Amino acid sequence: MLPLDFEHTFPAGTYERFLVDTINGFDLSRFENCEMDAGGETPYDPRALLGIVFLGFSTGTFSSRRLSLACVRDIRYMFVGGGNAPEHSTICRFLEKYRDAIKDLFTQILYIADNIGLIDYRTIAIDGTKIKGNASRQFTGSIADFESKRARLDAQIKRALDKQKESDDTEEKQYWEAKSQRYAKNRKRIDSFLAQAVERRNEDGGERHQSSTDNDCRILKSREEYLCGYNAQVGIDVGSGLLLAAEVVDLSNDKRAFPVMAEAIRAAAPADADVGESAYLADNGYFSPDTFDYARGRDLDVYVSDRSAVELYEPPGNAKARIGSKDCRMESMDDGTVVLVCPGQLRIKASGKTRSDNQTVYRFRVGRNCSTCRDCAYFARCAGLNERAAKEFQVDERAVLGSSFMERHRQKLHSEPGKRLYGKRMSSVERVFGHLKANNGFSAFLRRGLDRVNGEWMILAVGFNLRRLFVLTNGYGK
Repeated sequence: MLPLDFEHTFPAGTYERFLVDTINGFDLSRFENCEMDAGGETPYDPRALLGIVFLGFSTGTFSSRRLSLACVRDIRYMFVGGGNAPEHSTICRFLEKYRDAIKDLFTQILYIADNIGLIDYRTIAIDGTKIKGNASRQFTGSIADFESKRARLDAQIKRALDKQKESDDTEEKQYWEAKSQRYAKNRKRIDSFLAQAVERRNEDGGERHQSSTDNDCRILKSREEYLCGYNAQVGIDVGSGLLLAAEVVDLSNDKRAFPVMAEAIRAAAPADADVGESAYLADNGYFSPDTFDYARGRDLDVYVSDRSAVELYEPPGNAKARIGSKDCRMESMDDGTVVLVCPGQLRIKASGKTRSDNQTVYRFRVGRNCSTCRDCAYFARCAGLNERAAKEFQVDERAVLGSSFMERHRQKLHSEPGKRLYGKRMSSVERVFGHLKANNGFSAFLRRGLDRVNGEWMILAVGFNLRRLFVLTNGYGK
């Protein structure tokens, strides 16, 4: 019953006013006036739609239908949207059309933060999280799984039709008729998928499971469960807590994600920001030849946890894991040769190298009856489990060639300054994921397809940085 006074409700110092002022300062040359809803006459100003979307994604409203509804019920959206109330379809078309342009706004925010001295780029943390996709687990599997499911549906359809014929009761006939229709619908869905499906492979060469709902989804292992979703990555400036990069990678784990994120950070950083001099922090999921080969080639200062391997250098205790090449380290000899040092401190020379799965590996072999192995505390979990005459370790060629770099990394990581620096990683990355998932309630992607999901993750990153920039520039602490 009272007239709305936006100047009084949203004065300077409120997030909504900050959001409007920041969007007004953006370079929106890549945007055009957006089409109106069906039957409309005047197109929407892109600033209005950006304000609605960024307010929603930074405060926990991600659905286009809910954003559209909020524009007529929530005074915050009325203010940032300039009183416009676009339909959900208009919002969806806007996000689809300007996916790349919104990514450019992410870079503009970094330029703003850099110009006012909020980002120093001295320490950067990289991490990833598994997020569910908009896909059905019921219709996810290998091609053989789909063919098997189709055969089972054929049997279920036949059984339902037989039951329908045998029954004299009208209600029971309707029950089995509904079942047969549902089975037939699922079979048609599988037929459509198999008609255009091609076999796809994982990074390790195994067959990749596919989804008829969203074929870009991956079967990923999270801490709690296996899920059908995406591997979402972020790069964070530890000093300010701002995101420097946000990418969804088509990888089942983080082993090959470091080069992707490092390149994304370099591409988004202002021209005068030398990210090549930054210290990069990452957890043990990134401990791989891909990471160190990339870092060695560009002389990056990396701190990648090797805790999963270091634990095996401690007394065995109740550990049950087998000893493998990842638990060993490389060491250069005086004559220039490289040896493999196992957890039992046995130095093993390379017996040769082979190439398989587009990868060259060195082979390090030790006799099963080696006296040193017999007296080793790790024997039961290493050579003792091998029924062959020798225990063989296979090591990626890049790990052998970069052994001196990895050894310097290990010494640096476990030094006191290295431990203090690496200790900043967890508080930086977990704050981001905790805010997005727990505070804002983002638990699953709403869009389908890697490109659209990447766009959705980028909007989340822009929303997070806008919120973070507001906190830093208004003196609310870190």
